[in-house]
Amino acid sequence: MVSLADDFRRRSWTESASSSNTDDHESTSVWTPDEALVAAPALLMWLIVKRPLAERGRILTVGHEQTIGRGKDADIRWDDPRLSRLHARFTLEPHPQDSGRQAFFIWPLMARHSILVDGQPIRGATLLAENSQVQLGDTVFVVKLLD
Repeated sequence: MVSLADDFRRRSWTESASSSNTDDHESTSVWTPDEALVAAPALLMWLIVKRPLAERGRILTVGHEQTIGRGKDADIRWDDPRLSRLHARFTLEPHPQDSGRQAFFIWPLMARHSILVDGQPIRGATLLAENSQVQLGDTVFVVKLLD
């Protein structure tokens, strides 16, 4: 049985191969990803809700220079009464131990309540690692990274 994805790939290959230039030599068309995908940052990050249990497993995608808070100006809106309107900012920067790699950092903003990373309150930019636990208000997130 042929899946829809297989049919699409076969049609795309046939169409792209038949439209390729074959003047003096035989050429084969090769699929390449969109430029937007090629230019995407090498490191991706998600926050997975650990607590409260009612939201457990919910996944939030985090990008460079995104803010999180309960206000409408936040890039990532999260409903937690102990979150400020703009609680924290996430940035993607060179890794402090290996400048050839990227790393996500969390920055406290106008938060009335502290931000905890792995149980420790933060005062400035803090490096986030795979499986770090970030507490914002009463919500605990687990960090997941893909490089």
